[in-house]
Amino acid sequence: MTPGRSVAALGVLVCSQAALLAADGPPADPARDRPVVRVAYLVPTDRRPEPDYRARLDRVMSEVQQFYRTGMEENGHGKRTFELDRDAKGALRVHEVHAKGPMRDYGRDGSDKVRREVKAALAKEKIDADAETVVIFQLLLDWRGDNAEEIGPFVGGGGPRSGTAWVYDDAKLDPRLLPSREPGGYYHGPCSLGQFNTHYVGGVVHELGHAFGLPHDCERDADRPRRGRSLMGGGNHTYGQERRGEGKGAFLSAASALPLSVHPLFTGKRSPVVPLTCRFAELKAAHDGGRVVLTGRLQGSPRAVGLVARNDPAGPAGDYDAVGWTCPVGADGAFRLEVGELKPGEHDLRLAAYTEGGDARPLTVRYRIDPARVPDLRPFEAADREFAARRPEFLTPERRKRNLLAGGTFEDGAGGGWAVRSYRPERDAPERTTDEAKEGKSSLVIRAAAAAGNDIAYVQKVAVRPGTRYLLSGWAKTKNVAVAEKGGATGATLGVFGRFESSESLVGDQGWTFLTLVFDSGRQSEVEVGARLGHNGSVARGSAWFDDLVLLELGPSPAR
Repeated sequence: MTPGRSVAALGVLVCSQAALLAADGPPADPARDRPVVRVAYLVPTDRRPEPDYRARLDRVMSEVQQFYRTGMEENGHGKRTFELDRDAKGALRVHEVHAKGPMRDYGRDGSDKVRREVKAALAKEKIDADAETVVIFQLLLDWRGDNAEEIGPFVGGGGPRSGTAWVYDDAKLDPRLLPSREPGGYYHGPCSLGQFNTHYVGGVVHELGHAFGLPHDCERDADRPRRGRSLMGGGNHTYGQERRGEGKGAFLSAASALPLSVHPLFTGKRSPVVPLTCRFAELKAAHDGGRVVLTGRLQGSPRAVGLVARNDPAGPAGDYDAVGWTCPVGADGAFRLEVGELKPGEHDLRLAAYTEGGDARPLTVRYRIDPARVPDLRPFEAADREFAARRPEFLTPERRKRNLLAGGTFEDGAGGGWAVRSYRPERDAPERTTDEAKEGKSSLVIRAAAAAGNDIAYVQKVAVRPGTRYLLSGWAKTKNVAVAEKGGATGATLGVFGRFESSESLVGDQGWTFLTLVFDSGRQSEVEVGARLGHNGSVARGSAWFDDLVLLELGPSPAR
């Protein structure tokens, strides 16, 4: 078993850029006003459900629920936890799913296959797995005598609006057995029943954390002797040890509790899908008292309420040793965060600003700490310069002369080798218009009039230097822009075509707004950049105007 491996495709720490969605009407579900954690039970064709599994899984999930309640209270967020999907009598509702194949059809990398079958079964009960957080207990632990072989996936991934945890069920899975020192368990070798549940009940708690969107984080050195291991670090392998007198167990770190404090399952309020324009606007770093002290400001909406920094050593591979640090964000967007326990070597400092609805805006800065534990702060200075470049005043007349785009003003005779990229080319075409303009007399308008929407880009191919940072900027205005595709999240943007990078997304009716995107050319020697309405998996409708597009070279990529 490898509890703790996250599924990136489901968007762990996915910082989605949300947009207005087409109205589908409320689901026919009694729990729709408060989000709940759903439970599914996958039974392969060569297995039968374990006896009395519903009552036992109720105990497991109640144990998990209590762990989070205790952890949130210890971190100053009150006795908050998630709600479970229960029937009118208060019993845990478990959706039994009969798999299409035997155990061996579902390998360690079979998470997608398992989820497809569970999703189809839930859909028959009018439950949309893509809009829910689901724990899938799988009968994929195969006992051969006294040895247990892990057959299927044991992973998790998700975010503030949906997620999935793939875990195992077994007749010996029961939190009542956590204090037991009796033999009869197995985890990479014979172990007690208590140790068996430490790994597998702890695994449920850990993978559900990933389903909530939590990444890995390690406990601080100062916490380990008295509190044990962080749940999202190695705590899934120490969970409940204290009940046998074998260790300190596991705890919920501040870096995990802060994101949960704004997660819809912990606030009890479903988070509406709204544009995410929250971003870092300023970042200063200082070395003070053996700590890196970060001060700065966030701007945009929804408002950021807390900041988490996960300081991850570049080696060894993986992020289980990333140590978390937190701070609140003021109503004006200002923050002050201290990162301690500095250790020599190269580090990725992964910042995440969490908003009121649970979405997050990420920023990663790679920096080095020398053998004397003094950090090199130049990468933070470079990041702050990029933030300054995102302001309109950065585009001085001298810098505009270095614009790599031709015809970005869309005036008569401006030229430019522009091309159209359209998902439905027969319907809509961008055009120059004099109806609206931010500067001069003309602008570009992209319209998608049909209710089904479209994904239309107006791009220009530009030669770039490999390993170089670039700034794409421009002005945009929208009218009646809405995302027409379920699950989509992008309206009007500037971006790099063929890649997923894009600027902030505009939806609804918005006046002229300055949009920016800083991107890295990587190994590419040419890119297509420009204006876009809609995106991959996010067709949109409405009208969007664009003007004064500029592409500038900022400098070499940070050294890795």
